[in-house]
Amino acid sequence: MIRFLLIAALLAINTSVCHGQLSVYFCYETRQMGWAVGYDNYNSVRDNEAYQHCLQRGGKYPKLEYTRSVYGCYAVVSAIDTGGHRTGGWASGAASEAEAINVAKNAARSRAAVENSFTVLAVGCITQPPKIEPQWGEWHSEACAYLEYRIKTLEGYDWNYQVHSYFQVRSKFKMPVTFIFQLLDKDGKVHFGDLHQVQPGETIDFVHKMKGRIIKSIRIAELKNAKNNKSINCDDADGGKTAGNNNNKETLRQLIAEFDNLNAQLPNSPAKTTIFNNTATVLMGKEDDNYKISVLKDAISRLRSLPGQQGSQAVNKPDLSAGINELSQKEIALINDIRAIEPNASVRAWDGNGNDNAEFMLQKKKENVAYLENYLGKLESKAAQEKAIKEKQKTVFNSLMQNGNEAMTSKDYARAMSNYQAAMSSTTDVNDQNAARERYHAAMEAKKTADREVRVAEAHKTDNEENALYTTAAASAAGYMALLKDRYSSRPFAAKFLLGLGYEHSPILSNGTDKSYIEERHLFTLHTGFNLGFFNNRPVSFYVKPQLNMGMSAFSTGISGGYASYGATAVLQLAARKHSKFNVFAEGGWFKHSGTFKYDADARNNTATDDVREGNMSFSRLLYGGGMMLRWIDKSAGKETYLRPAVYLEKPSFFTDGTKPLLSMNFQVYIYSAILLDFTYTPNTYVAGELHHPVTLERKNVNAYSFKIIRQGRLN
Repeated sequence: MIRFLLIAALLAINTSVCHGQLSVYFCYETRQMGWAVGYDNYNSVRDNEAYQHCLQRGGKYPKLEYTRSVYGCYAVVSAIDTGGHRTGGWASGAASEAEAINVAKNAARSRAAVENSFTVLAVGCITQPPKIEPQWGEWHSEACAYLEYRIKTLEGYDWNYQVHSYFQVRSKFKMPVTFIFQLLDKDGKVHFGDLHQVQPGETIDFVHKMKGRIIKSIRIAELKNAKNNKSINCDDADGGKTAGNNNNKETLRQLIAEFDNLNAQLPNSPAKTTIFNNTATVLMGKEDDNYKISVLKDAISRLRSLPGQQGSQAVNKPDLSAGINELSQKEIALINDIRAIEPNASVRAWDGNGNDNAEFMLQKKKENVAYLENYLGKLESKAAQEKAIKEKQKTVFNSLMQNGNEAMTSKDYARAMSNYQAAMSSTTDVNDQNAARERYHAAMEAKKTADREVRVAEAHKTDNEENALYTTAAASAAGYMALLKDRYSSRPFAAKFLLGLGYEHSPILSNGTDKSYIEERHLFTLHTGFNLGFFNNRPVSFYVKPQLNMGMSAFSTGISGGYASYGATAVLQLAARKHSKFNVFAEGGWFKHSGTFKYDADARNNTATDDVREGNMSFSRLLYGGGMMLRWIDKSAGKETYLRPAVYLEKPSFFTDGTKPLLSMNFQVYIYSAILLDFTYTPNTYVAGELHHPVTLERKNVNAYSFKIIRQGRLN
């Protein structure tokens, strides 16, 4: 006889989920990320959570970039790349949160992330739960009365998520038997069907590997006496009966129940005793089931025709409808309780067939009620466990939120953000997650405000320091300039010291968080150098002019920085005769420039935009050109006056070989050996500096110009 045993619940008890750690999707169209942490990734559940998270954050067409199932610490960071686009990095399996953040940042740096643009989106750790050793289950005999078996299951992550099911089968037959132990899925497909032999009283062991959650039932097939290879019945310990038919056995049980019930209700009589003894003899014999069924039907018919104690009227069947109705109501109540916990539970009341007798229906109702009560008990136990888990989550969540609130009170906003982020990850309750998220954003805004206040205060402090420094330097320079004296020199070699003040308007490149700009800055300058003349004031004269120049963004609120340059020019000057009034000259030189720039919109405009731009430049410049000089010499007084217009071509080092030099113009006026006025103008000048976000740069033409007041002092 073949019987089935459903073991889905048994397999489910010993099958744990894959506690994966991190899945990340990236939406390239909107540069958004979505992630999921610590979810069950069986059938890609965690990956799907990350996919949905990316869509919730405004992403489109998410692409799976990372999924890893390993215990340890994880982190997800966002950043801005050098192209001005949002990018990110992620990591898991680290030994600490700090290590996870560092690995995630390195991953973002490999995607050209800008260093000061990192934002930590998620960070936390998942520790490995203690290993649970599988235990043997209870002995079962439902599949075959005299072949008992029990099962234990062991997950095998190293075996492609297979489940190892270990089986023990012990025999209560009085002879050696052979049988096929079959494992079936939900569709009745046999996955394993190995032949086994067991001796009387012997226990055998075997194991099967399969994918988890596939096997739903077990079946004992082809049960035979090992001595004569004849099929035997699972209910026959002696092995003398032949294997029967399931339907015949069910019919036989129903008829026996009805026969016993009628026999108990009838009064004793010789006729009743004869019918009972004859029927019992047949049932205890070796006749087949079909013959026993026919004998039982005949005996039931004859019992019903026997006279009762009140006369010769047939015995009526007892009314079991009340008990059946009571059990039906209980079934409905249990089903409602079950579906209140598990709405899609596959449970129902037992209806049977229209021709089932009352005794059989009553028995089946009792069995179904017992099954429903057991089902409900397991659900309530599971619900209690889930409640305990949620309570534990709530305790952890409340602790993290309290820590975050305390950090907010002490204005430690970074620690507050870390605690609120951890609180979001510690719970699955949507309302708690939203509350933590709101507090996280509040902490983030508070941190921005605090950082902004510190930054603006530092910017104002830098402004004041630059203003004071330039004022002091300019006053000192003006004092030294007043001491310098110059006279016209006719000596072959003449040396003069130069010191002056000035103003300059020039451009520089700056970079914000995700955009680059062309800035026009206003600089107050200091100048010093020497004018060394060889063959001075001869028809052919040669001059060398080493120079040092400095500029500062003084008196510009919210703007700081400056530049320094050094270099020299060489001048070849030609005249018709010595001390000529009219001269022409050619001049060439080289200069090295370096400088910085910082703009804080909040410090400058008293706003809250967090618009901070910084720039750096370092380059060399080659210039060459020439002009003429008209001068008037008062030899008696030793004084000189001249006009010196010139035109130059300038080429900075960052120009390519094919780029044409730029035109610049200079005009000097030297008044009676007392003061030198220097004017320079460069239309559509070059823009120096580092460019971080080229696609965002709004190009514009800037004209550079400068003005200097210089005093000269003779050294010989």
